Amino acid sequence: MGKEILLFPVKVIVTTAYSEFVIDGYELNIVDYLLEPFRFERFLKAVNKVVDSNKKVKKPILEASETLPKRIFIRQNKSHIQLEIDAILFVEASGNYTKIITKTETITIRDKISDILESLPTNDFIKVHKSFAVATQYINKIDGNRIHIQDHIIPIGKLYKANLLKILN
Repeated sequence: MGKEILLFPVKVIVTTAYSEFVIDGYELNIVDYLLEPFRFERFLKAVNKVVDSNKKVKKPILEASETLPKRIFIRQNKSHIQLEIDAILFVEASGNYTKIITKTETITIRDKISDILESLPTNDFIKVHKSFAVATQYINKIDGNRIHIQDHIIPIGKLYKANLLKILN
């Protein structure tokens, strides 16, 4: 399967209808192996793996492009919305839904807050309550057990307060 051509660290997602090459693919350290036919959600998950792995490995080439906005795709109903991570103020669990509050809009999706937090950078977002995670860059003020972000007030859970104060200090 051409093992000698992958000497440099490239990110590869293999898509094929042939399952007999799965083992060879993982020996070559591919990111993901998609067996056709596959759904768009499965493809998106593979692409997000590549994006996540690029966050862990900093290359000099990436430093020049760090000013570009980082984006994720959020599934809402039957469509996918591209969302700039820097625009997210906070995330709120609301029953079976999760609200993503940005600078300009509120997006409600049918997904768990934990799944959304997995796709967001851990150094930029912190969980402050069982139902809330905030973007640390937008915290205006912490007043007792409440966080003020623009005109929103987010509660701080007892279990999360010590961790929040430790991270912010």
